[in-house]
Amino acid sequence: MLRLIRNFSAGRPATDKSKSMQLTRVALFIAVSGVAGCAQPPVAVDPTGRMLDAQLNESAKKIDRLLGDISRAGGLSSVAPKTGTVVVNGDLVTVDWQGDAPEVLRKLAEAKGLKFSTLGRAVPVPVSIDATNESFIDVLQNIGTQLGGRADVVLKADSLEIHYRAI
Repeated sequence: MLRLIRNFSAGRPATDKSKSMQLTRVALFIAVSGVAGCAQPPVAVDPTGRMLDAQLNESAKKIDRLLGDISRAGGLSSVAPKTGTVVVNGDLVTVDWQGDAPEVLRKLAEAKGLKFSTLGRAVPVPVSIDATNESFIDVLQNIGTQLGGRADVVLKADSLEIHYRAI
């Protein structure tokens, strides 16, 4: 390729300017060839991946619609039925409960002679407790664990509180 780029000056001696032009052309040719060689062919689209993405997106939309329908029907916001018993014998507690957390906490507070209060915006928090002759603190920890990030159980010297977290 370098032979094609010659000085066609009709027998005249090559000047520094023409040599400079030749070098510039050669350098430009090499640079363009190098860049063209680095170009990658377009990546083939995986039809299976696209199909799976579309199906996943469609499923997510269906689930979102169903959850909205359930919520509007009251399925997610309704409180579990209040059932169960609370028996306090000193520091030992027997609790058989499936229902809303504030209700069982209110019954525990009354049985222990404590005031009960709620702080924050109340949300339905169903709990399930089956404790026989367990310590009062262990039962409160069990309830607190079931509350997760939605609320905290706070035991003070003269009161028992549930603090709802902002959602």
